[in-house]
Amino acid sequence: MDKNGWDFDEIRGLKLRRLVHYNILYAIFFVLFFYVAERMTFASFGALFTSLFWIYGLYLVIVLRTGKRFVPAMWKYINEFDKFHQGEKKWRRKQYVELGIIFGIAAIFTVCLVTLDFSYADRMRFPQDSAGLFGAWIGLNIGELVRQVN
Repeated sequence: MDKNGWDFDEIRGLKLRRLVHYNILYAIFFVLFFYVAERMTFASFGALFTSLFWIYGLYLVIVLRTGKRFVPAMWKYINEFDKFHQGEKKWRRKQYVELGIIFGIAAIFTVCLVTLDFSYADRMRFPQDSAGLFGAWIGLNIGELVRQVN
């Protein structure tokens, strides 16, 4: 425990539990992703995915405005630690960067949906179209492990 009352071993354990939660959620997302993707046209799937990005961006705006997240209590405790450990200014800057990236991706997806012709696109196929998701999953795990408390 440090002088400010944070138990680093407890935080490390909670972050590892959160990583397990992330992996379970990602596995569920992965299965649902291909279940839905194989049954929808590419354009409708893109519209669904784009709308999810816009919704997540609005959620981030709510988080920045109110400071409240709609997550389990354990995750809130970890977020409070990160906010304290990084400092309010750095934490807020990171939140704005995340918000900008999410809205930027959502805007790019929206422009692509409006301007591109998806009539040639077939439905997604499992092994061929999953490389990006596997890469993101590996990146999530590496990023969370790197951010563990030292």
